[in-house]
Amino acid sequence: MLDIDINKLLKKGRNSKSRIYKKIINWFIRHYFSCDIKYNSKISDTVYFAHNGLGTVINEDCIIESGCVIQHHVTIGRKRLKDKKVPYLHKNVYVGTGAIILGEIEIGENAIIGAGVLVDYNVKSGEKIIFNKRFLDKEDTQNIKDD
Repeated sequence: MLDIDINKLLKKGRNSKSRIYKKIINWFIRHYFSCDIKYNSKISDTVYFAHNGLGTVINEDCIIESGCVIQHHVTIGRKRLKDKKVPYLHKNVYVGTGAIILGEIEIGENAIIGAGVLVDYNVKSGEKIIFNKRFLDKEDTQNIKDD
């Protein structure tokens, strides 16, 4: 199997002047890596995609700043089809496997989004989201202690 880096392909797509070449890159990324990350997305070149973005879907309008780590099978995009606004991930955000980040929200610098978590609300800088807040009641949250 070829050792190809998704970040290098995305960068080549951004820098290319050929529409055909860009479409070929999109097709290749989608089929080779089984993900949907467009060359024209607003993703920093320093974002690290674990497993080359395997199974990851990122709306092309999302903004992802430098130093972020995105694990595999992550979804980042609109909450509803008719919505125009999308998530904004600031610097050095960690997104765990299978996380879903939806809607017009901001994830602050150095935030951690745990595996399998659904986030459709703003996350402050440095905050750790390790469980789905919406599914917990007061009794559950009283027993949870932060590190």
